Amino acid sequence: MEPEVMSAVMRLANSQHGVISRAQALGRGMTPKQVFHAVHSGRWRRIQRGVYLTNSGKPDWHARAWAALLCAGTGAALSHSSAAYMWGLESKAPSMLRIAVPEGRTVVRPRGARIVRRRSLEVVERMGMCVTSVRQTVLDLTAQPGFTLDETSALLGRAAQRQLLKPDSLLKALEDYWHHPMADRLRRACADAVEGVESSLESRILRTVIRSHGLSGFALQVPLDVTRTSVAETDARPAGTMGTHSPAWPAITMGTPIPGAGTSRADTTNGPTERNDLRNVLLGIRVEGDGVEWHRDSFHEDRRRDRKAAAAGDLTVRVTWDAAEQPCEVALDLALTMTHRGWTGAPSACGPSCDLPQRWAALTRHIAS
Repeated sequence: MEPEVMSAVMRLANSQHGVISRAQALGRGMTPKQVFHAVHSGRWRRIQRGVYLTNSGKPDWHARAWAALLCAGTGAALSHSSAAYMWGLESKAPSMLRIAVPEGRTVVRPRGARIVRRRSLEVVERMGMCVTSVRQTVLDLTAQPGFTLDETSALLGRAAQRQLLKPDSLLKALEDYWHHPMADRLRRACADAVEGVESSLESRILRTVIRSHGLSGFALQVPLDVTRTSVAETDARPAGTMGTHSPAWPAITMGTPIPGAGTSRADTTNGPTERNDLRNVLLGIRVEGDGVEWHRDSFHEDRRRDRKAAAAGDLTVRVTWDAAEQPCEVALDLALTMTHRGWTGAPSACGPSCDLPQRWAALTRHIAS
């Protein structure tokens, strides 16, 4: 075999995580006999029909994905959780590959993969591989049975955090998917993403603890350097109230812009900006979702942030997934904390069986006496 032919073949294989198809090898100048010899000599190993691994190592997930795509042929693209992993929307590589192909194509199903036939596909390249677009991936994932609102909000939050998808772009695509089974859920999740929800735990706290119980004044993704003074400096108030927890301070409600606040953890102009999950700046209360999704490896960093918050006069309330399963209890604790720090409002019941207002009233009377 001519050296330049082998060099061209290996360059292509290396760009595909060591994988090449028979058609690709022939297209680079190899003969059928040379391909046969490479396989039967053991230098290449067949991992899909007509697709080979050109090295002796164990094929990783990307090599298996390349092999499945090459086996599926023209027009095939990674989809669903496989595409989500490629976009960084899922942290764990799926064991079963999902591949979408144009409707009407006859495809021999690759080993370890499921085939989905689609009338229309939005396909782009990601790391050289064909994958469904971010919004196509989101629509596919959220259409799966059992996909919850928490998961939907978290998925959209991760896409927004990575600046991969704008909620209005997804809403526009949703107009063409009128039959999408979770259209209403997606619209609600898009509204959360616009406000800055970036994880499923954040979504749970926002919806079932804060909104459902009327705990006003919290905003999402507030930069750590935003102070109570900087937020309220334009408000007229009697002398001597600056820096206190005066109940006369105006509340910041959900969706109200805060100077310097945004919906992304990254400030593209001045570099990364540290932010709180949820924060009531005027009362000096920070709520952090303490879930494994984002906080698994950041225990010490989280505690450093808590110390900095305390040094600034703020109190940090950490809410875990276990606690979030009891939203009324968390809401009661948070309402009492807000009352201690000058809140003059009152919590509301999230439903007919919620007795939070009565319990809060009894406890605050006891505290007042």
